[in-house]
Amino acid sequence: MAARIIVPLDQSAIAESALPLARTLAKQFGAGVTLLSVLDVPASLGSYVRNPAPGTAAEDLQRPSGNAAPDSPYGSWSGWSSNQPSARQVEDIASETADAERYLNAIADTFDNVHVEKVVRYGKPADRILEAAELRNDSVILLASHGRTGLGRALIGSVAARVVQAAQNPVFVVRAKRESTGAGELEPIGHILLPVDGSAFAERSIPIVDNHFGGGKTQMDLIYVIETPRYANKAQAEEYMKWLSTKVGEKGTSATHEVREGSPAEQIIKAAEERNADMIAMSTHGRSGLDRFVLGSVAERVLHESERPLMLIPARMKN
Repeated sequence: MAARIIVPLDQSAIAESALPLARTLAKQFGAGVTLLSVLDVPASLGSYVRNPAPGTAAEDLQRPSGNAAPDSPYGSWSGWSSNQPSARQVEDIASETADAERYLNAIADTFDNVHVEKVVRYGKPADRILEAAELRNDSVILLASHGRTGLGRALIGSVAARVVQAAQNPVFVVRAKRESTGAGELEPIGHILLPVDGSAFAERSIPIVDNHFGGGKTQMDLIYVIETPRYANKAQAEEYMKWLSTKVGEKGTSATHEVREGSPAEQIIKAAEERNADMIAMSTHGRSGLDRFVLGSVAERVLHESERPLMLIPARMKN
């Protein structure tokens, strides 16, 4: 079970759509929360704000892009007076930092009886999010599907795509609502729809999901979608699902199973609605339509057409 939930925020109401689920999971997991604000400026510039002593981290700063290349036929201009940032740059970053800290403090106050850590970092948002998660194997990442300054396009954008692809921790994604205030919390997660496809990747997700949600305390609905035109034998798929749900049940988890035919995204969304699932959990790699869940049309459509939060299990996740 996760002991730390990392929630990247950018001061937008859309990004705050992740907060209700964050409060729910914090209580359900008994976990602490890290509210993370990443200022998209070079980390070396941020070091002047944190430690403004003259010369601090100056060797890490990049000269302006106008500096002549080493192989220029005109030689190298040596007129740059210093690698250090200007006073205006430091002042601007310090102001942004203070604003982010005030914002995170205000958000932290909305969590009751939860240990909340407030962190401001500098650099590329995806890098800093991944670094925060890698500090602890028992962390999970919780993102809203839209936002600005780095989280702008979420699953179809470079930041969230990189987070999902490179993460070694589960990533929860909620569909953002522009009118959301980020207030309140959701009902505890007790019913999860988990698509499988016969692959070890998908099967490996089952105990991971079960472990995070209480070890047998959560109803798990396993679904296998035969993509049409048909790429699998339905009778064999039925036998496989019966076998798999029996194995899952032997571990103490309540599980149902179902085989459907059609569009994977459409059938997953339909099943989640019909069964009133609290969440959809998916492996980020697999076969038969699931291999494109992270960056392809299936996950994108599930995210944008389903009201259910997603739990994405990365293939590179450490056991």
